[in-house]
Amino acid sequence: MAFIQAGLSEFNNDDMDGFRARAWRIVSGNAKQDDFAGTFPHACLTHVMASFRKVALEHYNTNFEFGMYCFSLILNSVSLKKASQSLIAVYYVLSSKVLDQKTIHIQHMNEINLKISNFPIEIESIENCYEDTYTNEDQSIFAENINPDHHTEEDFLNRSTINEFSHWSKEILQNVHEEIDESIFVEVQGNKRYSTTIADKIQKLFMPTFPLWSNLLLGDLSRNGMSDVYSSFKIPNKIERGNSGIEKRFQVLKDKCVL
Repeated sequence: MAFIQAGLSEFNNDDMDGFRARAWRIVSGNAKQDDFAGTFPHACLTHVMASFRKVALEHYNTNFEFGMYCFSLILNSVSLKKASQSLIAVYYVLSSKVLDQKTIHIQHMNEINLKISNFPIEIESIENCYEDTYTNEDQSIFAENINPDHHTEEDFLNRSTINEFSHWSKEILQNVHEEIDESIFVEVQGNKRYSTTIADKIQKLFMPTFPLWSNLLLGDLSRNGMSDVYSSFKIPNKIERGNSGIEKRFQVLKDKCVL
């Protein structure tokens, strides 16, 4: 995280809050002329997935593989619209105690399962994609509790939920809860994927930095708007995947990246 902060400061004269505000303008179709200038930092895929793996193992162990795939669906979003669709589906499935074949719940479950089926490996083997080396490292930006004596004020600001992406995703989660509360279920089976805990962990620990670790800012950013600012965006001449040996084991995600 220190390298990302340093890059934003050195090349963009910016901090995490400024980066998030700029990212939101870009993906919401309201980019300013200078929003495409500077760097677009991106967190290491291995470390992000390893961080969520720790959360899933602790709070969603009985549905570990499904949880990892749900997170990967969110991560692979290439636009705000697609991210909203994935979040609604994931939050709905995680937040409903029952599985009603006659309601929108089954539609969201089918949507998730369909997207999962398009990944290149079987869901049962996803746990083989990680190494303990990465799960044991300190990932304070995604940790639930961090020691104030060991981290700077900037570290805490990076985790702040007072930003556009947190507000957007929190509103989605609240709308899902309201829709479920208003639903009437009669003699329906229980939902084995239910876990408001894991939904809350995604919302509080990961969504505040969504543009930093998702595919939202990868590739041709002109896809996000129709104004002259977007049409004049210059696509990078060369974009390469990271060549770390460990990241090659994440083909389930990397093959879906928009590069």
